Amino acid sequence: MEAAVAIMRSVRDRRISVLWLCGPPGAGKSSVGMALYAGLTRSGARVGFADTDQLGMCFPTPSDDPQR
Repeated sequence: MEAAVAIMRSVRDRRISVLWLCGPPGAGKSSVGMALYAGLTRSGARVGFADTDQLGMCFPTPSDDPQR
């Protein structure tokens, strides 16, 4: 929780402009990212949230790349 508060302060105070969460599948990246997004929004920060898993569902699988 302490790390999340420090991250939220840094984003809110514009010391960092992009936060990239990475880790193995099932580690909680999306959940942590959404929680940070919600907290930052509540604090009045101007933020955006992009989850590449969610973005990938917006586009059909290309016929020449069936593994995508």
